[in-house]
Amino acid sequence: MIEFSSLQSFQRADAGARSQILAEGRFAVAGREFLVQADQQTIRQATPEAAAFHQGASSALDGRGQSWLPQLQSALFPQPSQLAGRLEANLSALPLTLLKPDDQAFLASTGRKFAGISIDRPSQALSQVRDAFQSVIARADESSLRQLDQSLERWQQDKPKEFANRGQHAAGLRREIAQVISHLQAERAKAAGLHGISLPPAVASQFADKVAFDGIGRVMGLKTELGAGEIEQLQNRQTTSLTRLNAAGERTAPKTENASLVAFVDALRQDGGATALSLADRAQGLWLSGQVNTQQSIELYQDAVRQLSGQPHLAGLAESLLADAGKEKTTGQYLDNLFGRYFDSEFAHALVERPSDAALSTSAQIGDALVKAFDSYFEQLPINDADRAKRLDSKMEAFAKAISKDTRPWFSEVPELTRFLAQPSHANFQAMMGKVDNGFDMIKVPFLAVKMAITEGMGLNMADWKRAGDRFYTDHITKARSTSEVVSENEDRSIKVTLKEQQTRGYGTLLPHQQVEQQRHDGFLSGRNVAAGRILTPGKETAFERNALSQGQSVVTGASGSTNIMVHLNQHLAGELDGFSPEQAYLNTLAFLVFDGGHSVNESLSVYQALAETGDKRAEVLQNYTADYRDLIKLAPAGSQESVEQALAAAFDKTVDLNRQLQS
Repeated sequence: MIEFSSLQSFQRADAGARSQILAEGRFAVAGREFLVQADQQTIRQATPEAAAFHQGASSALDGRGQSWLPQLQSALFPQPSQLAGRLEANLSALPLTLLKPDDQAFLASTGRKFAGISIDRPSQALSQVRDAFQSVIARADESSLRQLDQSLERWQQDKPKEFANRGQHAAGLRREIAQVISHLQAERAKAAGLHGISLPPAVASQFADKVAFDGIGRVMGLKTELGAGEIEQLQNRQTTSLTRLNAAGERTAPKTENASLVAFVDALRQDGGATALSLADRAQGLWLSGQVNTQQSIELYQDAVRQLSGQPHLAGLAESLLADAGKEKTTGQYLDNLFGRYFDSEFAHALVERPSDAALSTSAQIGDALVKAFDSYFEQLPINDADRAKRLDSKMEAFAKAISKDTRPWFSEVPELTRFLAQPSHANFQAMMGKVDNGFDMIKVPFLAVKMAITEGMGLNMADWKRAGDRFYTDHITKARSTSEVVSENEDRSIKVTLKEQQTRGYGTLLPHQQVEQQRHDGFLSGRNVAAGRILTPGKETAFERNALSQGQSVVTGASGSTNIMVHLNQHLAGELDGFSPEQAYLNTLAFLVFDGGHSVNESLSVYQALAETGDKRAEVLQNYTADYRDLIKLAPAGSQESVEQALAAAFDKTVDLNRQLQS
């Protein structure tokens, strides 16, 4: 019986493995056994009492195993629509929140009830939206997706009041429509053998109406079917990708351990054999452990050379990567860490795109608590009644000014925040802090909490928890950082560098020169590129930073002071609020910091783990701990752990896909 370590590894099984499964009638995924009836194209999860599939025994089944059945069915028995052009999306297999066949959250949000009785009287425009939504659920092709998008636009134009009252999820739905259309176009390009190829500007311009390109001329999708002659023309005109030209490093420079591992997993997954996939799963586990270091890499490739002896192309790759693992790399290579930065960024993006209910409710608790803290502070100020309203307006204006000086790209997705900046009243302050309906609202709260804590006159800077955080910051965090605006030329001389503030419309911790494909957010503002704001001088790194680099972790701006503030605040709120989860509050903080570009996962999680200790143990943990991504799963509440696990797996899959794109 073939055994797979994860659902993802099963989905990547090659034709030989699938044939063996159909012949044997059984397989296992992550320790769960499944039984197959090939003639009826059905799969069931085996029960402890079931000696054979045909006996039909039933018992209490593992919920997760049951939830996998649609994906297992799709992978083992693909339908004709999945094979012929791939023009219809399997919504269940995509990371969606609203466009889900088994979830009516969007439709429910457009309805109206009073005392449990429906008072729903939708306009014709809204009825058309609902019909179009159901059409997409029934058949998710480009035509039905575009009809849904157009119906949403007509609804907003024709019935703006109804749209304002019932369309709170419309923006999110339109983002998912664009995501699915991009997926379909990418699948069409893959079927034509064009996905990822690079074309000269003149050719890209000629085919702009039919082909979707990224910013450097690579084919990301086909907007329509191309004729055989057009496909051949594009294949014949492809050129070397800009990502392969004018590299800053030596052409023979050894790969870092991170880059080697990702390249190895990519090759193993493309092979798809049982041995290859087993090694790929082992490598993925090594990545998630946060210990992609020299020794672990050497052990991985030594074992791979032995296990892949019958597959010369993979064994040769393993030998090459084994040789690289033993070679010295520069600090600059480790600082660049494209794949590590990309992985962190996509993990945070997944948490923002698909926040759990616990994540949303926890941020709402923090926002409400901070409004009450400010109100309590303000009420105690010795101000004449005649001047109180004026002083309140003054404080709101000062806070809005502090936020405006630090604009971030994602502000565009948080209308309550931009409304407060335009009209800084106390009512708008309450609305900004209290409304948490989506992932951008979720990360808005820790951003504003940190801003309140460091802005004089907002009532937090003298709180006991804030003073305790300031002591830890001064005694430990500042000593763990070397990143600054000063570049040291040698031991005795420093050169003062005034960095020009760079702007971005993206997300995450990628550096400006790392122009790789990420999900587009067309509405994003131009905001501060936090990741590009500080410099680490090679040879001057602290023990904390040196330890991180040696394990394949990214150094972005150094140990996180914002994490320090939020952990102290969250610990304080845990003693004040019933049902408050400081662990979930930390995960929200982490999502904000990495999505915002300020810190790597390691720079934040190390501070969190240190503050979980007491006394001298805190400094020891800060110096020696490096992020084990699996620790993040344990922090989530029981009902949300799977979503964190899925976010990590999806981020790793995207990172492997990035390697393939860069080789195109």
